[in-house]
Amino acid sequence: LSIGNLWEKNHNFYKKKPKNLIIDSAKLTKSQGSSTCCILNLEEDENVLFTSLIGDSGYRIFRQTNNALEAIFVSEEHTRDFNFPYQIGSEGDPP
Repeated sequence: LSIGNLWEKNHNFYKKKPKNLIIDSAKLTKSQGSSTCCILNLEEDENVLFTSLIGDSGYRIFRQTNNALEAIFVSEEHTRDFNFPYQIGSEGDPP
């Protein structure tokens, strides 16, 4: 079973639970190393954003006010210390 097949079989579940996609993908990965990651899914029909992240990857949500963009939300980094993020993978942290 590949990550692509996992998504194809369960995309309706993962769209609203991206944390589970990270967990299940980490279980399938056989590659050496580790990584941070960030997954976002915008359900436009519902005006809802589903997110999950690990490490110092992140996202910001901007809204246009007048002629400027204003950050209305900034995701929180998951780090142990400066320049020492949590990571998933064969040499990383459990998801």
